[in-house]
Amino acid sequence: LAFVDTVIINKNKNKINRALQLEWPSVVIVPILTCGKMVKTLMIEQFRVGSGKHLLEFPAGMVDSKNIINNAVREVKEELNISIKKKSLKKLGTKPIHMLPSTNSQLAHFFYFKKKVTKSFLKYINNSNSGCENDGEYLKIKVMSFKEVEKVNTSCALVGLSLVKKII
Repeated sequence: LAFVDTVIINKNKNKINRALQLEWPSVVIVPILTCGKMVKTLMIEQFRVGSGKHLLEFPAGMVDSKNIINNAVREVKEELNISIKKKSLKKLGTKPIHMLPSTNSQLAHFFYFKKKVTKSFLKYINNSNSGCENDGEYLKIKVMSFKEVEKVNTSCALVGLSLVKKII
């Protein structure tokens, strides 16, 4: 992560002054859980300094190696306490998405996985704690319907929901 105060000359010879945040790419994972005829997902509630409040997001994290799939599997384990196999992750979309291109370099790779679960699993995991406390992650797992996700006002929730709607 780095901040750069820069001046850019675009192709039209316009001078643009901007502060830019340089970030590693990230992964965002949209869980699709089926319990009988019910379809649910899991979101993470996490305090976000930039907003000053707890927000709901799909599990996500920084890509810190060349193997993006391994990073996604790790994030599912860290943030949801669920172990999944690499082959169960499927890409959402054909390209990574620019999440805040006006001031940020971050690209997000979106994935999903499907998992059959029981009602007792949903009850057990809802409101459970997760995250990597050594990294300052104090997370709470939330079981939600995709209809409920439509009311969540974070970029990864809105983009993830838009991408996964073709699948659910």
